[in-house]
Amino acid sequence: MDKGTITGHFIAHWGVPSNIFPLSARGIEAFAVLEFAPKGSRRSWRYATNGMSSYPQFYPDEHVSVRTELYASTSDRADWVHDLLKAMASYPSDCQTYFAEGDTVNVGQSIDQKLSCFTGILIAPPQPSTLGLVSGLQEKVLVHQLIGLLPTEVQFSEEHCGGKMLWQKLIAQNELLLDVARTPVV
Repeated sequence: MDKGTITGHFIAHWGVPSNIFPLSARGIEAFAVLEFAPKGSRRSWRYATNGMSSYPQFYPDEHVSVRTELYASTSDRADWVHDLLKAMASYPSDCQTYFAEGDTVNVGQSIDQKLSCFTGILIAPPQPSTLGLVSGLQEKVLVHQLIGLLPTEVQFSEEHCGGKMLWQKLIAQNELLLDVARTPVV
């Protein structure tokens, strides 16, 4: 995938990155996390993967190509999000799977590996307001937001075969930030 097109897509939505962090991610030749400082009416920090879409994820139908990039939002600058995005970017390759809307990942500990109340991640559906689809490439690249899940929400997701029902409950919330505690939706 063309990393320049991916970067341009994010710039079109959020402006020029305040920082670019080249990282080594398993299974991805060239990978970086783009960091976007708050700008204009957007008060949150944004972090986006660039390079994850370079590999097609493992999908049961070999005629379907699944390529994604991920992003997350925080109220304050948070270096730990880089590690989370790097781990999530390698997850489909490591586990021979693919990310789809409504998927949840039970992290089994705080997502920041310290104090976060969130112990799981929901892969939000691509939304026009959350960048959705990267255009100008040979293959579609879906952009999914990572949403932090509280322990009761992780359990709900596991009991109800994924996070699609959970997403419907979460969508009513304002901006969903990985570093701000919120009231559980279940």
